[in-house]
Amino acid sequence: MSDESSPAFISLGIRKWDTENIEKKNLKWLYTFEGTFGNVNYESPGSGTMNTNYYKARLENYLSYKFEKYEKVTPFIGLAYRWLYDDSGGKTSSKGHLGYDRQSEYYYAPLGIFYDYSSKLNLKAQYNLFLKGTQNSYLSTASTAYTDLTNDQSSGFGIDLTLNFKLKEKNNVFFYYRYWDINKSEVATGTYADILVFEAYEPENATIEYGIGYSWMF
Repeated sequence: MSDESSPAFISLGIRKWDTENIEKKNLKWLYTFEGTFGNVNYESPGSGTMNTNYYKARLENYLSYKFEKYEKVTPFIGLAYRWLYDDSGGKTSSKGHLGYDRQSEYYYAPLGIFYDYSSKLNLKAQYNLFLKGTQNSYLSTASTAYTDLTNDQSSGFGIDLTLNFKLKEKNNVFFYYRYWDINKSEVATGTYADILVFEAYEPENATIEYGIGYSWMF
């Protein structure tokens, strides 16, 4: 199956990436907080198609360090959380299948660098070390006969690249690319009408995000 944005997601957020103001041999706390909303086209050979809404948020904290010898490079390590909600409950696919709400949670450690090419061009590159994930499938939003499921995820990784262009003193345009590759989850057991017992898992999956944004410094 696949989910594709229709036509694009909209994000608002706040971030602190001021590497220029970090003194040499100094540690500094930086962060990113972002909320996202978008419309998604769902498609599956077996279930058909469906249009639904996605809500997403992420919070990343970084502890950065400025080297004395390599002024342009600022490495960082951090802790982060990503939340996504699929609002498909109460909807019906083109083949008559009922949708259900899903919640996805990732806990991960960003490892990366800020690289200042010049005073107007900056790159943030990070590898996301996956720590833990949880997938909650609220099957009861499709039918109250079903019990909800919780599947734990333990392995995967992510990549996040952002290229920033400073237009003026307080105005920036940036381009980003984000990729997640998450392995198959643990198996969870559910019931239907308190009679039928079944097992289910979250399959291996990949997510690709790319886009353009504008930021204003204050």
